Amino acid sequence: MKRAAAPSRLLLLSFQLLGAVLALASGLLGLAAWAASPPAEDSLPVAHFARACAALEDGDLASAARHVRALREASPEAPEGRLLEALLVLRREQPALGWLDAFIRAWHDAGRPDLGESRILPPEEFTYEHPDAEPEELLADSPEAAVLLALLKEPSARHGRLVLQHLHALGLPEFIFAADDTLQSPSVPPALRAQAARAVRARLSELTVASPRSMQYPALLLVHDSSEDAPFTAEELRGLEAVAALPDWRETDFHVLYEHSLGHFKAMDHAQPTHAAFMLAVTALATRPAYLLYKKTEASREALAPEQLRRLGEALWRIGSRLAAESTLLERMLGARMMVDGAELAGDELRAARAVALRDEWRAAANATRQAVPERWLLRGLSADYLEAKLRDEMGTMLRFLPPTQ
Repeated sequence: MKRAAAPSRLLLLSFQLLGAVLALASGLLGLAAWAASPPAEDSLPVAHFARACAALEDGDLASAARHVRALREASPEAPEGRLLEALLVLRREQPALGWLDAFIRAWHDAGRPDLGESRILPPEEFTYEHPDAEPEELLADSPEAAVLLALLKEPSARHGRLVLQHLHALGLPEFIFAADDTLQSPSVPPALRAQAARAVRARLSELTVASPRSMQYPALLLVHDSSEDAPFTAEELRGLEAVAALPDWRETDFHVLYEHSLGHFKAMDHAQPTHAAFMLAVTALATRPAYLLYKKTEASREALAPEQLRRLGEALWRIGSRLAAESTLLERMLGARMMVDGAELAGDELRAARAVALRDEWRAAANATRQAVPERWLLRGLSADYLEAKLRDEMGTMLRFLPPTQ
């Protein structure tokens, strides 16, 4: 992706969604710091909000009710007070209800307010800092930990050589995509990039055999060294159809990628292990194959014969459908884009409309979640539930913030 001459709308979408995902991680993982900093005493709504949340966390519903009333009196129009009132009712009436379930119901009951610009909720302030430790320091104990740490460092010749030398140390095959991103960075010398490209192709060939159900490895292998501005050749089109016949985009769940990384970052005493693990799991998503397929599709529109375009469209529809079946918002949106392109090339307006409707629903769910901003609430139970839910099914969690169906 970094080698593109100019950003396309699909590449920009990838970066925007990646930014949104990492912003979520920033909010969730910075909660402890927010909670540890007492609100300014001259801000009564903020103070009462923080104290109401603390009381709810402790199960002191009487104290929580007092602070909620005080918040309502200090700021009668504040939607945060309405939501806290609804949440307090649920904690009284259904104490066994999970924090995330209760929050979503309370937000709906409070009128689904837009809290994105709230001055009462804690601000989104969290900075990830690269650790002082260098990957080479970890090689003796754990080559995989060394590679994972190198993948989060700024790409360089030194880090590129380490990743290349220990490529097979990666315990989960999906990390090949994070490795490829580092190894193909312009910050890596051209000769090393060329050597790395050969190694990545060899590894992708192995993974294509080892994971015969997964589309993502043969998809990247197919276009890894092909010009993104060149139309599909007849051979590449046949290869794409073979990829489209496979049943899954990826086989490892997102939360497994996260937990695997988290174990390594905790073991190395990383100062921000959860944030580092989240970032690495996101970079292990195979967005580059989707981007390259999009670019080559654009180049093929005026170059291929009508029957070839129809075949390309059918292959893209199948691949996009599998990509859009994954759990993350990023994969869903990239998959929907591919489905739309596929349906249009296949001349199927009905399928194109279905894909657009799905994309619009997912975008609306993401916008609704941003309005509720559960990651900014000073409730540790909610933060933990929300992070766990997003790791296991990000899109399913976001869909719960849409208006309830009758």
